[in-house]
Amino acid sequence: MKNFILFIFLINIVYANETVTKTDTFPPKEMVSQKKIIIDSIVKEYSKDLPHTIDKYTSLVSIKAQKSAIDYTFEINSPTKSDEEIIKEDNSRMKEAIVLGICKSSQKLLDADIDTVYNYISAKSKAPLFTFYISKKDCKAPSR
Repeated sequence: MKNFILFIFLINIVYANETVTKTDTFPPKEMVSQKKIIIDSIVKEYSKDLPHTIDKYTSLVSIKAQKSAIDYTFEINSPTKSDEEIIKEDNSRMKEAIVLGICKSSQKLLDADIDTVYNYISAKSKAPLFTFYISKKDCKAPSR
């Protein structure tokens, strides 16, 4: 599962870094007003390479545009775990890693009020395992 956490960071870096490069010249206010166009462009571009194997357990199988979010669907293929075991054992650890990765790698998109949705489904049963919604508010520094 260490590879799985690594994948979370890598997928965010790969997708977000290219997007940030393309959007770096736009002021945040302009990006907010154009967020649907930005979302649609990202989805169109990255859908071309799907499905994409992330690691030996995970594949990115779809990217969809929502009104103000990019919606990713991943399949988890864990031959030694049931769907119930994956949900019980991996949910909170994965959420923490995903939120951290998005907050570090997708700041420009978050500043444009573009949220991220990560859906995980079972490769075996196609049943939903968990869904994580990450928005700008999830990346606020904790109060001290």
